[in-house]
Amino acid sequence: MATSFAHVKVNIPGVGERAYVFASYKNWGGLCTPNPLNTARACMYIQNVGANGAWIPGGPFENLFPTVGEWLVIRQTNSVGVEYIFCWKVLELVDEATFLTGTCVSCYNNGHAGDCSDVFISAPPLPGDPNGCLYDNSINQFGVQSTSTNWFNNETILGYTHDAWIANNCVDCTSGTPPVFEPNLIVNCCDPSEKYQISTGYYNPLLEITGTGVNHLGVTNFTQAFRADLYTGGNNTGYKCWHLLEEYPPFGPTVYTITFDPIDRLDDCGHLNNYIQALGHDPCCGVEPGDTGCTSNNLHTLQTSLDTFNIYRNNTLSSP
Repeated sequence: MATSFAHVKVNIPGVGERAYVFASYKNWGGLCTPNPLNTARACMYIQNVGANGAWIPGGPFENLFPTVGEWLVIRQTNSVGVEYIFCWKVLELVDEATFLTGTCVSCYNNGHAGDCSDVFISAPPLPGDPNGCLYDNSINQFGVQSTSTNWFNNETILGYTHDAWIANNCVDCTSGTPPVFEPNLIVNCCDPSEKYQISTGYYNPLLEITGTGVNHLGVTNFTQAFRADLYTGGNNTGYKCWHLLEEYPPFGPTVYTITFDPIDRLDDCGHLNNYIQALGHDPCCGVEPGDTGCTSNNLHTLQTSLDTFNIYRNNTLSSP
């Protein structure tokens, strides 16, 4: 039975719907290696459909969109505090057209293809067939394995909790070592010279950005980007695109409060730029000034009307 794209697709902001091809890794005798206990997991999808989808709101991978070559890790803790680490390497991102017609060879090229072969319907001689297998498994249904886990059932019935992030490397992934993340600056996506220290006083904007509570953004690394208006004491920056940075000594004015618009975060500044334009905002880095050689009365009238409307909008609506 062929695999459905709808069961494994992930809607990546700014990119579109893609299927991740993963390889499962383990810490085996101190070495970071493809999972020797289950060779089929050396070439796999993670299902993302229904109430237990991994990327749905509240799912363990919500807002985590690794790129090819990065590592996705989840730490699962049971009701008595025992931890289980699951680690996956991203081998490919596949669009629907490729998924329906293409042949996967990335698993073999990664050194261990598991069962991914259309030459052998049963398990092939390892490390697999260099010709790969169809992404949709229409010839060999055991080609690229599709795995699902009842994340939410585990939480509600067994008392499990989940914590997931993008790891820096294979060793950190298989050991479940979170990346070091201690930002002290907010930096403009489009102008790195515009940076602000983060207040650590009574009101700490860093908690609003990195916290996981209500109305907290939940940024977990230095590349994730967000759109916000920063208050620096007497002045506001206006809504711009930002990411975090760790730098010593920190330099620049101090941010005392922050207002998100919208309350969301994206993989990086590029994804954020695409996302906010799709919502109808100006791009992160603005637009080039118009051609000063244009002196048409119609253009002048249009600009005057737009300026008047913008003044009205900013004075009457809650968010510019």
